[in-house]
Amino acid sequence: HPKSNVTLPVMTIDEITTVINAWIDELKKLGAKYTWVAIFENKGAIMGCSNPHPHCQMWASSFLPSDPRIKDINQRKYFEKHGEPLLMHYA
Repeated sequence: HPKSNVTLPVMTIDEITTVINAWIDELKKLGAKYTWVAIFENKGAIMGCSNPHPHCQMWASSFLPSDPRIKDINQRKYFEKHGEPLLMHYA
């Protein structure tokens, strides 16, 4: 985005779509090599960042962190028991 202080809630639908498509492209590249890829917004010093403006970051690792690993296991168990994804009940 041309303005460095803009976050998703104030972007247009077209701008948000562009951001999400960029995330998808990067997730495909990183996901082919790494077990875990996380996307997050870093909002300046309060989050320990040296950049004062909000920006998106991606973190990739060959190690699957405990919390997502446990959630994945539980979602798989739910699917085996009920025949449908647990997350469909949240939507």
